[in-house]
Amino acid sequence: NANTNTNTNTNASTNTSPITTISTSGGPYPVRSGGSLFNTATRSSSDPSVLNSPAAAAVAAAAANAGGASGTSSPPFSSTSRRREKAPPPLLRDSSAVDKTGSKGSTELFAHLPQYRQVTLSVLAQNTNITNTNSNLTNINTINISSSLPPLKHIHPAIFRLGLGYADGTICGATARVLALLQALAVVVRDYSTPSGKDLNRELPRYLTDLIGFLVQCRPLSSGMGNMIRRLKTRINRVNPGMSDPDAKAELLEYLWDVVSHRVLGATKQIVSYAVAKIADGDLVLTYGASYVVVQALMAAKKAGKRFRVIVLDSRPDCEGRGTLRKLLAAGIPCSYGNLNTASYVMKGVSKVFLGAAAVFSNGMVYSRCGTAAVAMVANAHHRPVMICCETFKFHDRVQLDSFTHNELGDPAKLM
Repeated sequence: NANTNTNTNTNASTNTSPITTISTSGGPYPVRSGGSLFNTATRSSSDPSVLNSPAAAAVAAAAANAGGASGTSSPPFSSTSRRREKAPPPLLRDSSAVDKTGSKGSTELFAHLPQYRQVTLSVLAQNTNITNTNSNLTNINTINISSSLPPLKHIHPAIFRLGLGYADGTICGATARVLALLQALAVVVRDYSTPSGKDLNRELPRYLTDLIGFLVQCRPLSSGMGNMIRRLKTRINRVNPGMSDPDAKAELLEYLWDVVSHRVLGATKQIVSYAVAKIADGDLVLTYGASYVVVQALMAAKKAGKRFRVIVLDSRPDCEGRGTLRKLLAAGIPCSYGNLNTASYVMKGVSKVFLGAAAVFSNGMVYSRCGTAAVAMVANAHHRPVMICCETFKFHDRVQLDSFTHNELGDPAKLM
């Protein structure tokens, strides 16, 4: 998902329950958008450069002359006329003044965020030898990136392929990104050789830090990825220094497999069982975008013999809901498809809303793709229950109340 994310208030404290029901009496839900927040500053009559242009001066002079004919003459640029000039809006300025990270057309509201840039091999080759400028993104996941990254030839092939998959959108979705990361890290651990006279529990974390820095250059880490990386580094630090490399690596590989089977796949199965129990015969279930857990839950409910219908809402630019629609139709589930702007119309007949999440913060906020908050607020207005399906490995101790403090910006060209 360049994919991309929305904050909705669950009105409940974060706990170990995999499904959080949003209270229909709560609200409002702060909007937090994900990888598709695109804002372009456009020049208007309130732009200072327009106000001070020769054309504007001529218009002001003509207006002053017209006023003189009626006995209300004043100099074209007197203090009185300057006070009457409409001040520029605070959120729009010239793009050259707003841009703090090298991307033109971004509003001041998002100027502090790392701007989108297309990731290519040439860009990666340049960025592996310069200082990292995405420190605010790494701080989100408390990943310490070194001041400079190693050359591309020192990047493990599995991590290199993974980074390119993140960059071009081949690997998208919070769960898919975590599974791909764990698989690549298992290959790295298997192929790693500790330098002579060094300890694996000290050298391997440093090596992983450089590899993670390369992944950050391709795309910012998700909350689930940051959690998994911290878990692996903690486990590496607990390795007995006197243990041989083969034994230590075998122990780490077993740990990674345990994480995949229990923390990821096992959690998904548990959530699916809870979600199936929430679906009853005759229900009209609404979902938005694409969520692996939600799709698995709906398909499991169909296999359990429950008769229900699904409405899939979607939005530009990625239209991820089309993939959800194809999977559900292939499973024999009757579905309807619509755009996000039809949410208020179709919500009247909806029984339940199932949404996926990329993270759940410690204050109960849900982090998901752009548009999820809108769906939740419409459901709240119609008093429809909303179920958020999120595994515990995506839980994060950060507190976030809006979509401006931290966010991931997508490619504006996709909207053209």
